Amino acid sequence: MKVGDLVKFSKWHSGRSGYEYTDKWIGLIYRRAPGRNRVKVQWVTTGGTPVFGSIGLGDTRSYEVICEGG
Repeated sequence: MKVGDLVKFSKWHSGRSGYEYTDKWIGLIYRRAPGRNRVKVQWVTTGGTPVFGSIGLGDTRSYEVICEGG
């Protein structure tokens, strides 16, 4: 995962009890967290509300890249 990539939550993540609401969220990786193995993500929810968060680069079970940035 790198800056400019579009990501989504995996079926493994959104299929778990209590996380179903993340099923259709799309995120844009907008920055690498300095000095960390994490990237910053702006999520767009199904209601259109922006949510900011971060992803650990080694967490390939919870997230997947759906479109690589240029």
